[in-house]
Amino acid sequence: MNHSLIKIISTIICIFLLGSCTKSLWKEPKYQESISSFMIDKDMNNFVVLGEEYHYIFPKNDALNLILTHPLKNRIEASFQHFHVNNNQAVTGKVYLTAHVGNVTKDKKELITLGFEERIYKLSPQQLNRLKSEGEDISKYTEPYYTYKINVTGKRYKTSSEMKSSATFNSNYFIDVTEDISLLGKVARTIATPITVAADGTMAIAGVSTIVVVGLTACSVGKVTSTDGDWCSP
Repeated sequence: MNHSLIKIISTIICIFLLGSCTKSLWKEPKYQESISSFMIDKDMNNFVVLGEEYHYIFPKNDALNLILTHPLKNRIEASFQHFHVNNNQAVTGKVYLTAHVGNVTKDKKELITLGFEERIYKLSPQQLNRLKSEGEDISKYTEPYYTYKINVTGKRYKTSSEMKSSATFNSNYFIDVTEDISLLGKVARTIATPITVAADGTMAIAGVSTIVVVGLTACSVGKVTSTDGDWCSP
């Protein structure tokens, strides 16, 4: 075998090994965050998602703030999806809001004014029969529902043992998170949460801006798979 052929083969092997090493060193790990509460500070400058392992703090979002202060907020369910964290601990995600107001014309108009879109469930007879057999009131699947998607950007912080809080939801709520992490180590170390707890149980950001639980219902997605997007089921 001549030297030129040996060099070519060696080069190909090196390229293959380099590609394999790069793929193994840089990947997109995933984890599931158990969420206990949605919170907001008194000035509505920060929206906070409290998780068991991490806290996610999102700065002021006008669209979300408008909905959180609207009289119809108790009719709206929220699903946080597609959280992605980069090496600088910046987190991006989507908030899928779903509202069911029956045939109340006034409420429908209010939702449209807020920017919600009207949608209709497209369920097969088989799906309707399955829901009915599970004890569901299938009449609500024949009514329009309203959706709104909001993109959010914020920062991820590491929680502490003192910050472990009890859930405020009726059932377990989880968010799937992907992160850009090198197996050689994180480029930027996760900073400890700025959220503090006073002796009376009051929570605040950096001990200054008090935060309170948001009256927003969390919902899981996937019960009705024929809906368009990651929207809540009724």
